[in-house]
Amino acid sequence: MRITLVNMPWQALTWPSMAMSALDTVVTDLGHEVTQLYENLNYAEHCLDAAAGLSPADYLAISSGGFDYGVGEWVFTSTLFEPGWRQPEFTAYLERVGYQDIGPAIALHHRAPEFVDQVVERVLATGPDLVGLTTTFEQNVPSLAVALRLKQRRPDLPIALGGANCDGDMGAALHRNFPQINFVVRGEGERPLTELLEAMADKRGFESVTSLCWRDAHGRSVENPYKPVGTPGPALPIATIRPYFDHVHRSPARPWISETFLRLETSRGCWWGEKRQCTFCGLNGGSISYRSKPPERAWKEISEAVTEFGILDVTMTDNILDPAYLRTLLPQLAEAGWDLRIFYEVKSNLKPDELAVLAAAGVVSVQPGIESLASGPLSLMDKGTTGAAQVRALRLFLEHGIFPLWNYLYGFPGEDWERDYAHVVDQIPALVHLPPPKRSNRLSLDRFSPLFLRPELGIDERRTPAEWYGIVYPLSESELADIAYAFAYTPRGIDDLTAKRLSDVIAHWQRAYERSALNYRLDADEVLIEDRREGWPIRDHVLRGDEAAIYLTLARHLALPALQAALRAGGYDIDSKTVKDLLHRWRTLGLVYEDDGVWVALAVPANVRERMSWKEEGEIVAA
Repeated sequence: MRITLVNMPWQALTWPSMAMSALDTVVTDLGHEVTQLYENLNYAEHCLDAAAGLSPADYLAISSGGFDYGVGEWVFTSTLFEPGWRQPEFTAYLERVGYQDIGPAIALHHRAPEFVDQVVERVLATGPDLVGLTTTFEQNVPSLAVALRLKQRRPDLPIALGGANCDGDMGAALHRNFPQINFVVRGEGERPLTELLEAMADKRGFESVTSLCWRDAHGRSVENPYKPVGTPGPALPIATIRPYFDHVHRSPARPWISETFLRLETSRGCWWGEKRQCTFCGLNGGSISYRSKPPERAWKEISEAVTEFGILDVTMTDNILDPAYLRTLLPQLAEAGWDLRIFYEVKSNLKPDELAVLAAAGVVSVQPGIESLASGPLSLMDKGTTGAAQVRALRLFLEHGIFPLWNYLYGFPGEDWERDYAHVVDQIPALVHLPPPKRSNRLSLDRFSPLFLRPELGIDERRTPAEWYGIVYPLSESELADIAYAFAYTPRGIDDLTAKRLSDVIAHWQRAYERSALNYRLDADEVLIEDRREGWPIRDHVLRGDEAAIYLTLARHLALPALQAALRAGGYDIDSKTVKDLLHRWRTLGLVYEDDGVWVALAVPANVRERMSWKEEGEIVAA
């Protein structure tokens, strides 16, 4: 069987599609012939039109910032529905929410039918027996538009839709409302797709395919029970990524793609989420159970990809690093001696020796789930950590030359400005030498998150799909509620006016970071702290004796009783009043951070491995 897999806009241009490349491996191993089409790259090339004032930069703007407003979806409604589809209503909406790139979106909207026709020609040229379209975030309408035109050309051609946008009720609603789709694969695709191919070969019935949506002899939508099955760790496929690199290296849009990454997978699910899912997290859908590849299999995949493609930038798709890799995979990567630049998602409570292992292996950036610097909101998020611990994590990442990518989230039911934010805003100027958040933003209400699934957490069921869904899709409220991933709701927690105080100090943090340093040096029994932070006087602090012992002990985040116990264990018997007075003086000087009675030192050893710089667009570069 010839199977053509299609990756439509608006996936990022810088890496392969994990869904498409993983399923290629599965289907090829079953003996089928597979073609991957990177139509997102083709669309970036299609944007090369100086006469129309367009370029791949317009693709990048929509792919990176359009999902919150449905821009990429609306662009392709000119093909799925009709040219100019609800254009006055949609442009008025974009103006109201402050979206900046309306002009290019309108131009691309009117050019979309031409591009979709080109996609159809490329698909049909492969002679497919089955077409598979993958959809995540802004890929629904582009994929549905291609499916519609394919059916107009070849009504007998089976078309399957899969991906994160098809999980659970979303996939069933897409299948009900768009008859050009024969099959919707829900959940992780390896098992359902394998069973679907068996059903197409008359080796089983469609009704037995795991979680599948299919059509009966009368064309009616049939929804098999949704029972997602996670692929076991040892069976997670080694992705077939060569088609992406073959395409991107010959692409006329290559000058607009700053760099390309190996995008690989070593695990699925979330071991933390299995125990205490973060209340705002809508990732994983029905497959949160954690599974990782055996370290020898992960090593084989990474080493072969680095060797074959000569690319040292590696982005891992994992929701969270397997702690066992700190003893297995990562030391092996370090021993290889490659100058890798790896990204991983991690838990923020990594110990210094564990961070050293990450750094030695080439991990230069992480997403650690910082989210807040106050214990109250962190508890509401079910993060299992404290504000002072998160500040310590920022300091430790900096000490080890690892840049943490994070956002400051607010708007949780039950939070309070005076209790949860005022002291943070007051202390952020002391943190400007530590890696800042990319932005501060109100939490989004996403399907599958505990806040969505459990109204008792504070966001009741009077939520509606994000506004753009109702403009893009001509569907009833109930069908929109099933298709949507992002939802509007009555805001909770601090209001927008108050939140601006937080965003303003974070903006200062972002501006000051690369010009700020708070370093310390050890000299015998002295600690010399050199303060070179923007917004603070240039000065040096010399700590001796008890003061030096207290400050060095606060490398850990400690409440006063624990601090005094640690000091006594080290041979220092200092009365609590002296310690309290010193801590409060240090807070005034910006040398420590305090949250909920827990204190942590802010100065960084002067001999840090490498300082990473922050840019507004979130790129990570060596300073």
